[in-house]
Amino acid sequence: MGARHRSLPDRLVRRRLASLAAGARPDHLGVPPAPGALWDAADIAGAPLPDVATTVRGRSPDGGAAVVDFSFASRGAGTHPGSRTVRGRLFRAADPLAPCVVLVHGLAADRPAFEERLARREWRWGRSALHLVLPAHGSRRLPGRRSGDAFLCADPAATRANLVQATLDAVDCVRWLREQGTRHVGMVGFSLGGLVACLAATRTRLERMVAVTPPADLAWTGTRLVVEGLRRSLGLDRVSPAVAEEQLRGVIPRFLTPCTRPEDIGLLAAGRDEVVGSGPVLELARAWGVGRTWLVPRGHLTALVGWGRAGELVAFAQGQAAPRRRPLPLAPASAADAPLL
Repeated sequence: MGARHRSLPDRLVRRRLASLAAGARPDHLGVPPAPGALWDAADIAGAPLPDVATTVRGRSPDGGAAVVDFSFASRGAGTHPGSRTVRGRLFRAADPLAPCVVLVHGLAADRPAFEERLARREWRWGRSALHLVLPAHGSRRLPGRRSGDAFLCADPAATRANLVQATLDAVDCVRWLREQGTRHVGMVGFSLGGLVACLAATRTRLERMVAVTPPADLAWTGTRLVVEGLRRSLGLDRVSPAVAEEQLRGVIPRFLTPCTRPEDIGLLAAGRDEVVGSGPVLELARAWGVGRTWLVPRGHLTALVGWGRAGELVAFAQGQAAPRRRPLPLAPASAADAPLL
């Protein structure tokens, strides 16, 4: 697809990606761990629950519901202060049995503004919602760097570690919610957050999960689609797709088995996505046999236009009936009918 056909929002995203810092390249790539070994080393199931610090930021007029800022120590802590502490905000409904959705933002987001608006809407409707800050982003960014710098790294071992940490942080938010008595916990991730949501779904049983335009295969996207500047800084201009896949296999969801039931998973692909591509999302849907796959004729950043579109996905994650309006189109069953871009 030629540059003149690219949507303006996707061109802006690609320009932002091209400017991301990726850190130093290793002298040699080394032998990556098998996917199972990578995640076994994280010890997700046997870890103690985090000790969560909370601060109430606001309450509903009747005092039953509250907005709570939270923080806890990350199990994938790095070396700089921002990497050691998970931060986020919980919009807690008055009903302790109300469902809760965990919202996960995309790459290079300065703050989860979109997720904040969605969370507030859920709160007004009597449901709970939580959003968190991913490692290397916002208040957790590296000193002297911009939000998102060095999350995707020239050293694939560091990229794997960052994705494992982000997944651990999201899973621990789920575990904290369940400790408080929340029975239904869903998750919705956007772009990079969609990949984190997919990985979280392989580490814990989520009642529902939705990933919106996730980079479902970083090796495919990195060697075929990303802008030249980012490809060079990541060192992906020097390796074959097969080598990239070998290095990143542990964080490519289709090589993992979901703990979340396939019928409780939804994936949204954008047919004109020039940032991560739609092909890997549809391939993941087929590999996992997911319950719902949407394919929209839009770009990466414009996949969801209007609150009704986002509302349908959040409603699915919350286990609620979708709004009464024209639903998002489902993807074709045949791979031959599904575009790569």
